[in-house]
Amino acid sequence: MTHEEKMGMLRQLFEMTLSDGEIKPVEYKFLYEIALSLEVPLEDLEEMIEREYNFKLPKQLDERIVQIYRLALMMKVDKEIAIQEVNMLKSMALQLGLHPEAVDGLLQAIKEKSDRVLSFDELEQIFTVGGN
Repeated sequence: MTHEEKMGMLRQLFEMTLSDGEIKPVEYKFLYEIALSLEVPLEDLEEMIEREYNFKLPKQLDERIVQIYRLALMMKVDKEIAIQEVNMLKSMALQLGLHPEAVDGLLQAIKEKSDRVLSFDELEQIFTVGGN
């Protein structure tokens, strides 16, 4: 994945934090952890927050599925899910080329399995069943 793709994904996550009108410390911490996992330096993350990055669609379906999962986790990390966040998640699913109705299945799976991380196979099944 290119640096530009990583920055676009982080920008999407940042936009998710803004959708409910405030950025909470737990959301920023989660964004930082994802940046670290993507090997994006903190300086680049802070620069991304200050300026727009165009989202570049990841080429691989598995990267797009993982991104929508990250977005759903970002939405949930503050333990409050606003309707604006759900709407944004569905819109971002469309940007990722994923079926927005599968987002409902993703949210249900996250709710049911809140005690653990979903496997990629589980995520893939949700989005395959959801129309992709």
